[in-house]
Amino acid sequence: TWTPALEEGNKFAANTKYTATITVTPEQYYSFGNGANITYAGLTFEKSGGNFVATKTFPATASKSVTALEVTQKPTKTAYTHGDKLDTKGMVVKATFDDGSEEANYTGYTVVYQTEGKAYLKKGDTTVTLKAEKQTTQVTDLTVKAKELEITELTAVDRDYEEGNTTVALTGGELVGVIEGENVTVTMPTEGKVADANAAELKPVTVEKPTLEGADAGNYTLKDISDVVVTIESAPIPADVKAAITPYGGE
Repeated sequence: TWTPALEEGNKFAANTKYTATITVTPEQYYSFGNGANITYAGLTFEKSGGNFVATKTFPATASKSVTALEVTQKPTKTAYTHGDKLDTKGMVVKATFDDGSEEANYTGYTVVYQTEGKAYLKKGDTTVTLKAEKQTTQVTDLTVKAKELEITELTAVDRDYEEGNTTVALTGGELVGVIEGENVTVTMPTEGKVADANAAELKPVTVEKPTLEGADAGNYTLKDISDVVVTIESAPIPADVKAAITPYGGE
């Protein structure tokens, strides 16, 4: 007999140590004498009751190998943004092994993305590969859209009123959201426009959205620039005008 018991079909499980127990029983109406002993194939049998018993533990069996992978149920999420990783929630993968066994919900695979060297989904990808040992299968029908970037910390420079001037200077600005290792840049705007030249506090500034540049710019879009405001102070009264409207006596 074997300990642990063999699997269905009298098969050995992978990566398992087995102990064989051999029992020698005398034929009916016979018994072993007091001086009896048994040796066989290097095994020493010990008397146990009216029988002789020997045990041998064998080294662990080899690990079983994957011979096939199959996605039997696709993941729940199929729509992604550039830079996302595959969400395996809802996905079911079946593995078949060289001993004929199967695992209906196998998770020992690794995810290989469509673009070599990338550990995430890239805009335009439609598949990812699942790999276990030398076997592969694909997750298909994915969609990956561009990632939206944003310019933050862009500030308008407050100034005094200037007749007819609707232009304001801008300073600062940071491009936020580029995935580490990708090449995307932008030239920060240095000017914006207000609706009119009148003095007022916190006037909305319209900023023209710049163009994304760099080798990976095609994987991104840029959010409209908003929430930039400027305060335009009333201009001081010119000295000659002030003198003309000052009442007699300097009051």
